[in-house]
Amino acid sequence: MPFRGLVSNKAASNPDLLGIHGDMDRATAIANYVKTHNTIKIATTYDSFPFVCDTLEALGFDPYKDMFLFVDEWHILFNSYRFRKQAARHLLEKAKEFDRKTFVSATPIPREYWLSELTSLPEHKIV
Repeated sequence: MPFRGLVSNKAASNPDLLGIHGDMDRATAIANYVKTHNTIKIATTYDSFPFVCDTLEALGFDPYKDMFLFVDEWHILFNSYRFRKQAARHLLEKAKEFDRKTFVSATPIPREYWLSELTSLPEHKIV
């Protein structure tokens, strides 16, 4: 998710969802969460996403093969790419490694304007 507030709001409304962002002890939170949950659901900011993947790997999980990546409000990546380029690029680089992933937005973006890292993905429109 693009912003801390969005992560916090989603986690507050879903007790089975772990919200991760930079203003917390992320490694401890992730380690404690995976010990107590059979199904892992983690919401994180673009900035913390690579850390979450690396931490899960260190804990013996393969997020790229065993987990599903869901990027909500992906249209925000376009604006973020300009002023949060490093975070957006790291998210997109890690996303390539996932076997199963989807990028979702209710804001339609003509394919000609998609970020080059996403042009290989299929597009599905739900009306």
